[in-house]
Amino acid sequence: MSINEKIDAVINEILQKNPLTTPEKLLDGYRLSSLSEGKSPSTISIVESSVRYLLEFLVSNELAVDVTKIGINELRRFIIYLKEQPRFAHHRFTRP
Repeated sequence: MSINEKIDAVINEILQKNPLTTPEKLLDGYRLSSLSEGKSPSTISIVESSVRYLLEFLVSNELAVDVTKIGINELRRFIIYLKEQPRFAHHRFTRP
């Protein structure tokens, strides 16, 4: 077995035991990385909100939420969805 095959095997084993592809784990990693880079809490919050909004879309349309299964077509559907939404539709100060 070559060194590359060994490395791939170890990485696959790690991922199977503790998959990092859940959005929650990736957001935790993003938050930690952003804080270490000195990004502002408001910037971090905006990114987290955007990811949660995408996840809500995926769940409500019964699409995959595992990031390894989200493809270009899902992202294009999300962009079309955003274009069709009234601006500030989900903002907390928008009147019903």
